[in-house]
Amino acid sequence: MRTIDIGIVLAYLAGTCVLGARMGRRERSGDEYFLAGRRMPWFLVGISILATMLSTITYLSLPGEVIKYGLGFLCVLFAYPLVYPVFAYVCIPQLFRLPATSVYEYLETRYDHSVRTAVALVFLATRVTWVAGIVYTSAFALAGITGVSIYAYVLLIGVSTTYYTTHGGVRGVIWTDAAQFFLLFGGALLMPLYVFAKTGAGIAAWWSQFAEAGHLRVQVFSWDPAVRLTVVGAILQRFFFTICTHSADQVAAQRYFTTPSADKARRSFLTYLVSSAATSLLLALCGLSLFSFYRARSPLSTSQFRQQVAERADQLLPTFIAQELPVGLAGLMVAAVLAAGMSSLSSGINSLSAVALVDFVERMPIGSAAVLRNHKALSALIGLGITGAALGYCAVVQGMRWNLLEANLRLGTVLTGPMAVPFLAGILFRSPGARAALFGLLTSSATGIALAFGKGVVIPGKEISFLWIVPAATTVGLILTAGAGSLARAAARTRQA
Repeated sequence: MRTIDIGIVLAYLAGTCVLGARMGRRERSGDEYFLAGRRMPWFLVGISILATMLSTITYLSLPGEVIKYGLGFLCVLFAYPLVYPVFAYVCIPQLFRLPATSVYEYLETRYDHSVRTAVALVFLATRVTWVAGIVYTSAFALAGITGVSIYAYVLLIGVSTTYYTTHGGVRGVIWTDAAQFFLLFGGALLMPLYVFAKTGAGIAAWWSQFAEAGHLRVQVFSWDPAVRLTVVGAILQRFFFTICTHSADQVAAQRYFTTPSADKARRSFLTYLVSSAATSLLLALCGLSLFSFYRARSPLSTSQFRQQVAERADQLLPTFIAQELPVGLAGLMVAAVLAAGMSSLSSGINSLSAVALVDFVERMPIGSAAVLRNHKALSALIGLGITGAALGYCAVVQGMRWNLLEANLRLGTVLTGPMAVPFLAGILFRSPGARAALFGLLTSSATGIALAFGKGVVIPGKEISFLWIVPAATTVGLILTAGAGSLARAAARTRQA
């Protein structure tokens, strides 16, 4: 990296740390640290949720997915009009029934402490893996762009994010998330504009080259669950994933708790959906422009080029930043990649430490000053622990055969459905009971793990598409929870008789 680029990156890091730390000056209690006094603006909360969910994995993998497989994955956006009324008017009112800090407190009031503890443990396992993967992916991409050691970037991302998250609390996380979102959105906008300025070719030409390569064909539906991507499968995956994540994942639910009311939370969710759709379309346009850029430079036939580019689709964006962008713009893109990773890491640290403290360590009123001191110490410890876990993440990922997007949707969502089963069962069914909820959680987890990693488990010799992991695990868990609850009630009536 050149001096100006390094200066831009350092200025971004310094500005993020200062902003996050300044937000923490207003904190005088655990309520402020956890929930920002429940007074955060709904628009900022919605942007923060997107910045959290839009990790470096997504930022790098969506253009790579488009380059390798085409535009089929964008069909997930058709799920948003379906998911909004369900989450906004069914799930959000349930989340706001009690003034919770951890979303898993709801489970203790609905069932008992055993269900709360079990689901909180699933959350901890899921999000530690997810955040460690984000730190690794960010460091890997930046090392490829700049030539600096991957371990140096892991430490840089981990230590700086831990610092401002520990000092700023959730208010600092939300404000820095918002700033980081606009940076990463601007970076995604920069890519196609630069390709257009460099080549003179626009969207029509990019689309024509994409069509020539056969990348516009998308299968609508298939009865074969091993088919990688269909329109129906993509819609179902995003519908179930969004409902499960936003209702049962502390990373998202805690943001809604920082708003004053259920109505404001609904606005935050709508902001998330709109900004998510806009960002996904823009990242797909990045993939479209990069495909065209490298196609124009290749002497290979269309089929040969398609095969060649598929082998390094996930590396094209970092390669373009390193080799093509002029001084200054490269620094901005490196800062955008950092922002995508740090926004997810900061939210993960804050939410993981909140759950660890509220659901396991203390179980004390959040207004206590002791909670504030303990939470800051625990946030620092978790942040440094995740940094260490990221250093060992490389060996796992290098043994996988999936591209970045698929690896993220398998590793990161394998327990998303199980985590939501007790929540959704509590909302949808009359009285499933704690044992039925735990049975549903267990069977849903087994289903998710089998589909994500068990090649040949369902169909001999075939691997189930990643699209079906969350829908299938959630559906199986809910059906078995309802069945177990019905059997328990029938047995109770028999004993009474």
